[in-house]
Amino acid sequence: MLPLKDFFRLIDEHFGVRIQIMTLEHALESAATQFRIVQKRLLSKYKHKSPSDLLNLDLLLKESFMRINTLAEKMEKCKTQLTVACAKLSCAIHLLLLLLRFKFGLDSKNAFLTEAFLSPDVADDTESQGWEERTKA
Repeated sequence: MLPLKDFFRLIDEHFGVRIQIMTLEHALESAATQFRIVQKRLLSKYKHKSPSDLLNLDLLLKESFMRINTLAEKMEKCKTQLTVACAKLSCAIHLLLLLLRFKFGLDSKNAFLTEAFLSPDVADDTESQGWEERTKA
């Protein structure tokens, strides 16, 4: 019997971490935009010879900066989790391919075709295509 339940759990784990990273990327982008806008407003206030009240823009700048740092730390942890999830999934695929080869007595040609369909090369890229999109898992 093949350990498909564990295999599918690892696929879900890998995909979940990729989704977390994409969500964090969007949140970081939003926080950076907010930070830049507050910076511009503060700079325009300081340009005037008689600066008006800051209207708590300094506090907003500080909070925006802290939010960016927090999101960056979360992103770093998620990237580490993704590396671990990639390694686990790659190992599981190698194991599954070996089990398929031995259970069904596949010759080297058919084993190569199976490996081409279910690639054990799991890269930790989330930019455009991940392992799930390449294998249609």
